Amino acid sequence: MAESRRDDRATGERPSTSNLSDPAGVASLPLEQRAALLSTIFASSTEGVVFIDPSLVIRAANERFAQQVQVPLDKIIGRPLEKVIPGWAEQVGYIYRQVRESGKPFHGEQFPFVFKDHPERGVTYWDYTVSPVYGASNTFLGYLHLHREVTRRVRDEEELQQAKKFSEQLIETANVMIIGLDLAGNIRVFNEAAAKITGYAKEELKGKNWFEVLVPKERYPRVWEYFARLAAGEAIPVSFENPILTKSGEERYISWQNSVVREDGRITGTISFGIDVTERRRVEEERERLLAQLKDVNERLTTTSLRVKEESEIARRRAAELRGVLDSMVDSVFVTDTEGYLTMVNEAGLRLLGLTSFAEVQMKLQELPEILHMRHTNGSPVRKEEMPLVRVLAGELTTLEDYIVHNPQTGRDAYVRTSAASIRDESGRIIGAVTVARDVTELVELDQLKDEFISIAAHELKTPIAIMKGYAQALLRTGQGMPVARRNMLEAINRGADRIDRIVKDLLDISRLHIGHLEMQMEKIDLHEMVEEVVNRMALTALKHQLRILRADPVVVPGDRDRLEQVLANLLDNAIKYSPEGGYVDVEEKIQDQEAVVSVRDYGVGIPREKQGHIFERFYRAHTGTPYDYGGMGVGLYISREIIRRHGGRMWFESEEGKGSTFYFGLPLGGERSGR
Repeated sequence: MAESRRDDRATGERPSTSNLSDPAGVASLPLEQRAALLSTIFASSTEGVVFIDPSLVIRAANERFAQQVQVPLDKIIGRPLEKVIPGWAEQVGYIYRQVRESGKPFHGEQFPFVFKDHPERGVTYWDYTVSPVYGASNTFLGYLHLHREVTRRVRDEEELQQAKKFSEQLIETANVMIIGLDLAGNIRVFNEAAAKITGYAKEELKGKNWFEVLVPKERYPRVWEYFARLAAGEAIPVSFENPILTKSGEERYISWQNSVVREDGRITGTISFGIDVTERRRVEEERERLLAQLKDVNERLTTTSLRVKEESEIARRRAAELRGVLDSMVDSVFVTDTEGYLTMVNEAGLRLLGLTSFAEVQMKLQELPEILHMRHTNGSPVRKEEMPLVRVLAGELTTLEDYIVHNPQTGRDAYVRTSAASIRDESGRIIGAVTVARDVTELVELDQLKDEFISIAAHELKTPIAIMKGYAQALLRTGQGMPVARRNMLEAINRGADRIDRIVKDLLDISRLHIGHLEMQMEKIDLHEMVEEVVNRMALTALKHQLRILRADPVVVPGDRDRLEQVLANLLDNAIKYSPEGGYVDVEEKIQDQEAVVSVRDYGVGIPREKQGHIFERFYRAHTGTPYDYGGMGVGLYISREIIRRHGGRMWFESEEGKGSTFYFGLPLGGERSGR
């Protein structure tokens, strides 16, 4: 119930008859005119007006009051207030006592009340004023009660607050960046997805200019030019990709869908939806590099590219902005109430369900797994209690999850990535849930195509490389007395075949790792013996370097000897390669915290800090485009880490640019020490 109050103009004394009798010169009128005037005001008031005597019996009321209480006027006059509005006097009777004792009016606002005779009306809300009425000689005659129903206003205010909360919740749970800017480029909307991608907390960018912080003009003049045109009055939305600088200084590519915001027909800013496509661009660059390396061997291989179709539309005014945002999103959005019934589905969601309008959505969310044939990515069906919306309604917080669904429109299975969250009121009570689902089928298919490409290329190359190497070695063995120039050519062919053979083995290892077919032949290994053998072998070709074993704790570990030698040889090869001036390469093996830890340290060029986070990614080369770019496919560290993982171990590194790097791998102890 809203706060009630007495009239602030009232004094602490009971007003005299003279003070109340003629506030507007009414008393100067003839009695007949005065009665007619008061009767007309009484009858035509838009508020319910009722006069109640001291015993709370109704003596006069207007038609508006009769409509409010839904009782005929002829059944109101002369009846006790409790009979006309059961329960009213019981709830507010103390107010009448206060008014009579103090002689002051009492005002109540948004008073909740349920009519006992009309329970179907539910809770109603009322503004009312109770004023004392005095006659001659300050004789108390009764109460004048003004009654106004404000239920619709209260309901509208509640709905407005819920809509505002829903809008804010939806923006925060969206999988895409949502950025709202005014025409000066100042940030007005900045959601959680944008914070994760840019690395900035919301507090850091509050009131800041988006372009000055993340899109410097000297680096990205095209974006500044677009926004300048927009500020000058051009109203055509533009879709494009452009890079931004994150807080860490990393450049991330964002695919934008930009729409203008209008108020009263005037452009006041933009609302932009951004998808981080950095990984997609990196995949495309990796594919191009791979094709360039294999072009002279197999020209029949073809490539495929992924293009993202972008849409844009003009945003509506703020009142229609929420629905416009939902229907312009490529992601599917589903909202449910606490009973599990779908209360809203956007256009993308309808397409996913194979429907054309929300009127067709007459279902509970528990029916969705059957309608969409929902499965986990391993193919097992999704149970109703496993659905994200069901779990968040139960109070659980969920993260990104992938599912397979059947799209009735295309007749094909699709991969979707979902994010769900509960919707809560001010008290923290769950009043619904929302989930956002994105179709990532093209990304999954691209990843599968890349793996298929790698596997096919590697198998196609094995046989011709083996033949080439076999013939070259045969000619070298039987070519006694051949000219030096010819022998040099055969040896070059043999070395080239070895290099391509290593590439093919790497490609096959990557393919086996991805499908889980990289088998390990486990046995007990004397770790020091293995390290010593690999170091001695590598030292034969490292003429400018001194390979040293600084520490060797004797230990036996379970493992695949060939694979572990492959890991150590790769680390040593990198240490030699990226310390081009020569010098020491130090190897240590020690027992630490129930692990056998092997480390390889060089004193060479090191790894730039901004590139260290990607060092174990497939096809990533930290020194591409620098004087230390020695070629290669950039898969050695990726394969090495996966081999160590399959031994139950871990791999990590430390590096400082210009001072060298140290790479470590740790293997779980097998419970034995070697006899050394």
